[in-house]
Amino acid sequence: MKLLYLCLFYLLINNLEAKIVPLVYGGDPIPPDQHQYLVHLIKHHKNDRIPLCSGSILNNQWIISAAHCFTDDVLRVSVIKENEVLAEVISTNIFNYPGYVHYRSKYCGDMPLTNHKKDLALLKVDRRIDFNDKVQPIQLPKGPVRPYLEVTMAGYGYSEFESGEPRQGKAFVHNCMDGVKTNFICVSGSARIARGDSGGPLVANDTLVGVANCGNKIFFSRFVDVYSNLKWIEHVMASN
Repeated sequence: MKLLYLCLFYLLINNLEAKIVPLVYGGDPIPPDQHQYLVHLIKHHKNDRIPLCSGSILNNQWIISAAHCFTDDVLRVSVIKENEVLAEVISTNIFNYPGYVHYRSKYCGDMPLTNHKKDLALLKVDRRIDFNDKVQPIQLPKGPVRPYLEVTMAGYGYSEFESGEPRQGKAFVHNCMDGVKTNFICVSGSARIARGDSGGPLVANDTLVGVANCGNKIFFSRFVDVYSNLKWIEHVMASN
């Protein structure tokens, strides 16, 4: 009988997962005085504009996000905060991590982990971002993230209410289920990332520790570890 219940529970979970893949499930609205570094990135292509990704302000010239957001056909990117355009980014000022390859499949499970590890992008804006009580940068980490640390994810992905407004959710760091131990931070909790949250921040103690990469399981999210890539981030910002 116990085995039967376990099988039924497994089928229920799989069914739920299929239904909520496009959603950031379990998040809460973000108050105006929190996540002042979180921005919405609107990608402009030749014939359209696609509001699909999130990012974080590092300083008044640089935004960090995910490489998979920025294919070669992106002409420019608008950096948005509360419906205000803070800056623009031209295509030549989008720096994807070296060696990152864009795959046609939109399902993150179809991409090799070696490519996911490179899923970072830095965007240099066309004008300095003005800081105020609603717009502020976030600091980079000074050390690695420890297991079981409580963290907060945030982004502009669609919630269960399909609002498209920025939301946040709590989670805890744990070992990645695929056995990968470097360059990723895996978390689980009452919320998870999904479409629209790509490139968004994972935060601990007001520090950016991860960049949203993949969230294809219920209450499971994977982030690229910022600290592991700190040398590349600092090199790009210093030399461009």
